[in-house]
Amino acid sequence: GTITGLAAGGLVLTNGDDTVTVPIGTSIFTFPTEVASGGTYAVMVQTPPTGLTCQLINDSGTVTTAAITNVMVVCGQWDWQNGANSTGAAGTYDTQGMATAGNVPGAREAAAARRDGAGNLWLFGGIGTAGDLNDLWEYAIGSGEWIWASGTSAAGGRGVYGTQGSAAPGNIPGAREYAASWIDASGNLWLFGGTGYDSARTKGALNDLWQYNLAAGQWIWMSGSQTAGAAGNYGSQGVAAPANAPGARAASTAWVDSAGDFWLFGGQGEAASKTVGMLNDVWEFAP
Repeated sequence: GTITGLAAGGLVLTNGDDTVTVPIGTSIFTFPTEVASGGTYAVMVQTPPTGLTCQLINDSGTVTTAAITNVMVVCGQWDWQNGANSTGAAGTYDTQGMATAGNVPGAREAAAARRDGAGNLWLFGGIGTAGDLNDLWEYAIGSGEWIWASGTSAAGGRGVYGTQGSAAPGNIPGAREYAASWIDASGNLWLFGGTGYDSARTKGALNDLWQYNLAAGQWIWMSGSQTAGAAGNYGSQGVAAPANAPGARAASTAWVDSAGDFWLFGGQGEAASKTVGMLNDVWEFAP
């Protein structure tokens, strides 16, 4: 089998009465006693490595004519990097666009999160202790510091859409939770829908699509409605069209394919008939 993350010594694995002591840094292990074809195996951690926790994958089964090589031992440990060790912590918003040791997003759930091409982490909105948020944060892994990139420190901010397709300093998605998100091939952050506040500060399901241009530090409203509760415009299946748009929704599943196109599945929201419920429609967007 294989081992990952073995950064300490002391690991002992067992398979029945057979044992193997695995040295630090090892990536492949083999038990000394061969199990005959048709026999069963059940690998266990008898002694974990010092300070680490290990999980087993594909740890049991029946031996066939081929060697068993898919048993995986994954070892590691958590490292508290940032943030408070208590619930409900408030955010600290220093100068926008500047990394400081004191910066930190407040406690929240249901935020949109992605990793950019440089390996830095991006976080948008979610439900904070005072309500829905529209703040955008970047976490620079190298320095271990947060940058408040965009948005407001107050909950419940309305969307400011500007001109569709045009970046502007005042543009900002409304505060929201359970939005879908992607990172494109150029490293820009994209955001779709969720439950939150539209241009009139009416709360509901949204279907607006936004791009945050990392180089310019500005939001662009790309498509969708400025008004909550928009029905889906499906067009012809398999045919792209400017008027097509998924209905307003939250808690969708999002992917990026090998060509860089965005994919969206389901969620809770509006169908073509403005009937609200769980959805199973699949959409593709080519940025």
